[in-house]
Amino acid sequence: MNMLDIIEPQGLNRKTRRRTKKRLRQTSIQNIERGLHYFYVTQQVRRGDRSFVWPVLYLVHQDSAGETHVVRVESLLDYFEDHSAKEHQWRLNNVRGVGQLIEHSVEMLKYMSDEQRRAPDEPIERYLLRKFALNIVNGTTAVDEGIAKDALGLYWKPRAKEADRILANVSAYLTWLGEREESRRWAFAASVADVENTPLYAFRKAAELAIRKKVSLLSHIKQEARAPRHRFAAITGEHSQSTNPVYAFPTKYVAPMMFEAFRTAEGEIDHEAELIALILLAGGLRSCEPFHLYVSDVQFLGDEPVIFLHHPEDSEIINGRKKMSRRKYLEERFKLLPRTLQMGPGKAGWKSVLGDVDGTPVHWLPLDELQELLTQKLRRYILQIRPAILRARPKHLGDHPFLFVNARDATASGGGNIGDPYTMSAFKGAWERAIRRLALLYDDPDLTVKKETGTSLHGPRHFYGRFLRTLELPPDIIQLAMHHKSILSQNVYTRLTSAEVNALLKQSASKANLTEMTTAVMGSVQKFRNHYMNAGAV
Repeated sequence: MNMLDIIEPQGLNRKTRRRTKKRLRQTSIQNIERGLHYFYVTQQVRRGDRSFVWPVLYLVHQDSAGETHVVRVESLLDYFEDHSAKEHQWRLNNVRGVGQLIEHSVEMLKYMSDEQRRAPDEPIERYLLRKFALNIVNGTTAVDEGIAKDALGLYWKPRAKEADRILANVSAYLTWLGEREESRRWAFAASVADVENTPLYAFRKAAELAIRKKVSLLSHIKQEARAPRHRFAAITGEHSQSTNPVYAFPTKYVAPMMFEAFRTAEGEIDHEAELIALILLAGGLRSCEPFHLYVSDVQFLGDEPVIFLHHPEDSEIINGRKKMSRRKYLEERFKLLPRTLQMGPGKAGWKSVLGDVDGTPVHWLPLDELQELLTQKLRRYILQIRPAILRARPKHLGDHPFLFVNARDATASGGGNIGDPYTMSAFKGAWERAIRRLALLYDDPDLTVKKETGTSLHGPRHFYGRFLRTLELPPDIIQLAMHHKSILSQNVYTRLTSAEVNALLKQSASKANLTEMTTAVMGSVQKFRNHYMNAGAV
């Protein structure tokens, strides 16, 4: 094993090659993404006495004898272990970013002339990093006389919106790598005159400067000036946060979202998506949280539904007469993994939630009409719709405790069997169709899925937080309602628009406008409820 902790199977060792091939065969092809010189696989990884499901980066190259080598980047797994509280998407972003850096560096080294490689005014490492940043933003393809040409052969499209995230992730990883003593010794050892066209060499050259100087990818600052997340902010045009944007779901579309958005022109209703959207709006949950709910997590106290959020792995549940963790319960009773540990479509993330190990209740917005609608739909789904779906499920597929399930067989399109746990990708597709449906119904061409307009999957949580702010609730109550571990986390959700701030200042004596949001939502819900009650469609 070399100083970067990269495992490299020897090409002439038959046993090693067989083990590598066996490991790849055991991995679902749906979880493999690849480039020209790398691929990554989401698979189970053991670190010490613990097991994780992480994306693993592999490099592929041929030696002079034509032997193919598969190289696992072990340092990335160390990096993930040091940041094990991060979400799965963060790890995916890091694997993709490092893979793209390697891909780009290999092709750049092929393209560079001897003069460029030995240019005294700019080290080769600096040149590789700078060109990587430029090509992430602008793409690698140029149109010449109507023909797309790419000297690097990568054919990257411009990714200005993603550039800051990609470069920030790569910068943070290289900075972490530079803090390891063995990595810095390895970096100096990579300073050789001859250029090798291999992913390993390309990675060493691209990373050498950052590793040697530790934080050279990050801009240094003077006095109180704030540093950008990466040194290429001038290239990507990193935007200022001073505009104080508000990302809440638009109030005027709350009721239409509940009653119209998930209904087709033929009257068919997507019950799972409609109910999840209602829970997000009324309870302020993150979009991933409903996918961990069990049927037993839902109770009814009179006309009020009570839903408890539980940590998908560590929270305890009673199985028979004994208590056990949800992870053990799923494994022993249903031969399933928690959705945080699953690979493929069944994957659902989980962010830290205040009180989730013991179980913490969802707090509904204080709107009677909303709670009545939620009670009615939840009862119908649990007592009628879900049992009917599971009766149509083939017995050999078995049961599971998850609340939301596929309403139909979608195996032909890769969507799973009828009765399988409902997936986040299915909900995302249903949400996007719902927004498009509302845009047509209300002739609003600006109504598209955008974070800036509050119509992303996180928009309902912002709507919930801002609603609580208009009720003048103290910060500690908002913290509990939104299940934040830090009282400061609510700040991004409770921001008001400039118009709302001005209105509050002008009307601070009467405070009459504080009930306006409540009145608007309740009146709108009542209007739609009466319409659909009369039509018998609720």
